[in-house]
Amino acid sequence: MIRGAVTRLIVLAEIGALAAAGVVSGCGGPEQKTAQEERPAAAAGDTVALYDGSRAAFHLAGANAGGPAERTVAFGEAGKGWIPVAGDWDGDGFDTVGAYSPKEGTFRLTNSATGGEATITFAFGSRNKGWLPVAGDWDGDGTDTVGLYNPNSSRFYLTNRHKGPADIQLGFGGTKAEWIPLAGDWDGDGKDTIGLFDLGSSKFVLGNRLEPGKAEVQFQFGSRKNRWTPITGDWDGDGEDSVGLYDPDRGRFSLTNRLAGGKAQMRFTLKVTGRDLIPLSGKWQQQ
Repeated sequence: MIRGAVTRLIVLAEIGALAAAGVVSGCGGPEQKTAQEERPAAAAGDTVALYDGSRAAFHLAGANAGGPAERTVAFGEAGKGWIPVAGDWDGDGFDTVGAYSPKEGTFRLTNSATGGEATITFAFGSRNKGWLPVAGDWDGDGTDTVGLYNPNSSRFYLTNRHKGPADIQLGFGGTKAEWIPLAGDWDGDGKDTIGLFDLGSSKFVLGNRLEPGKAEVQFQFGSRKNRWTPITGDWDGDGEDSVGLYDPDRGRFSLTNRLAGGKAQMRFTLKVTGRDLIPLSGKWQQQ
């Protein structure tokens, strides 16, 4: 799922004129080490990954703990400004990777755990509009599909098929904040819905219905003065997604199993070399 999977803000700036990311101190501080970072645990749910667009390489973690990536998957073309996504495109219970080209308005997705050529390619949305991709299971059929978010109108366009046009369109959140789009199953009902993260306030705004209106869940996680990149996933495997933040300067993740503010339950560094790395998450098939 994505989950995000949203881009690091340097990449977002190229397509949406968003601000650069920084460091969040409200999740416990970058210098503290935790038991989770020192002692890897088996992955009950989703784990994180980092995408290096300069090499078209996805570095996948085997557990949400410190250390190197378990494996690297090559997919797509390097240096093209593609934005990564992840999802269970074929309903086999495991997530695989994909990418969205904002220049072309095209998604490329693979069902292979080892990357290679795209299994699914389709145009969706408009070219060169600065729209941002999301991915999720909008209808609860066990298969993830994709969507786009228009920052100028704060409007989501979601499809239940691997093609367009959109099956669902809705406005959410307004246009007065520096929103980054999110997706996840916040209430554990088997369907993914949407959300937003405001860079200026470090606030998550999440909806449990694919309908316009007020968010059911709102909370601040991390520091308002420092701007980390949001990420979402089901870290503990309980069937409900929660959130996290990624510090691109330290390569450090801070994840929580609660849809609430406070300290992170997991803090760790995924040791990956590269510039402008983009975080995402999924339930990766182990090799």
